[in-house]
Amino acid sequence: MKHDQNSAAEILTLAEAAKFLRMSRSHLLNILKRKVPGVPALPYIRVGRRLLFRRAALEQWLREAEAGTSGAELLLI
Repeated sequence: MKHDQNSAAEILTLAEAAKFLRMSRSHLLNILKRKVPGVPALPYIRVGRRLLFRRAALEQWLREAEAGTSGAELLLI
C-alpha cells in the first residue's frame, strides 16, 4: 500500500494540533474533556491511547468558534 504524504500531513497528533491551534497540550485536553466553558466540542479520533485530529476539522472548528463568539469575548480568550 502506497503511503500518501499529503494525507498524512492532514492528520495531526495532540502535540501538533496544540501547536497548530497555538495552545498548550493541557489546554487542548481540557477542551476535549469539555472543561472550558463556552468553547464548542472539538472533533478528534481516538486510536488506542493516541488522539488524532484532521487539519480541516481543526480549521472548521476555529471558524465555528469564531462565528459563535462576539468580539468582546474574543478579547478574553
